[in-house]
Amino acid sequence: MGNIALPAKAEATEEMTALAKSFFKLNREMNALKRDADKARKQLFTQMKDAGLDTFRTAAMVDNKKVILESVVNTPTKIEVDVEKLFEIVGSADFIEIVSATQKSVTDVAGKATLDRCSVEVDGTENVAVKAAK
Repeated sequence: MGNIALPAKAEATEEMTALAKSFFKLNREMNALKRDADKARKQLFTQMKDAGLDTFRTAAMVDNKKVILESVVNTPTKIEVDVEKLFEIVGSADFIEIVSATQKSVTDVAGKATLDRCSVEVDGTENVAVKAAK
């Protein structure tokens, strides 16, 4: 076997270097802000639950505009697959293929009608949401 010529190693441009540094800095800032927002949300949730308050509104200045914020404690719902019912409907061969199923894979393998027959709505984690009121 002869020697295989390897392509010359490309060098990063100044723009790539600047983008890498910018991304790293902004990503760190975003993560810190996300931690702060999560902490504020948890504190708001706890205080609203302790006060027995399900909802309230307050005015705030956002981007130099007055906005009415509405804070609401809620429990979102989501759809999960009842795997026992799925097994009964599709049989063992298809069940094995979709055993770690997402809703899309159930639909892809067994069809939407099957997904509809074996899906159940469950409560998610109760939390608080703050958004501009309509």
